[in-house]
Amino acid sequence: MEHIFDDGYDRLYDRLAAQVNFYPKARGERGEDANRLRKIIDLRAEEHSVTLRSDARYLLAVLFLQMIVMPVSISRPSVMPQVWSSIDNDIDKLLDRISHGTLQSQVSGHAMLNRIVSDWALFDTTSFKIWGD
Repeated sequence: MEHIFDDGYDRLYDRLAAQVNFYPKARGERGEDANRLRKIIDLRAEEHSVTLRSDARYLLAVLFLQMIVMPVSISRPSVMPQVWSSIDNDIDKLLDRISHGTLQSQVSGHAMLNRIVSDWALFDTTSFKIWGD
């Protein structure tokens, strides 16, 4: 990735809460959900000593927020406590496996996608059958 794009991804990640606030609200503020997710990503990356490139952080945030948190909170808000727990566990597993399987100093979005695909069956969030899998 060209380093010129780092700043753009960093800005998007930092402003994630503002980006999602215009969506219909089913449960609380979307910005709070975005900030909660960012805290999980940043904490787990630090715990596993994984340096995520800006594109990898943003990719994780957008995937989990847009494809899991928002649809479930609209369709089945009663299961959101379990969903948040699953998301935390999944990000923890993902970053743990990345920390043991990479020689790179920074993890890219592409490496993150590859790991997500290879570890799909291990994720707790798949138990919610969001996509029918």
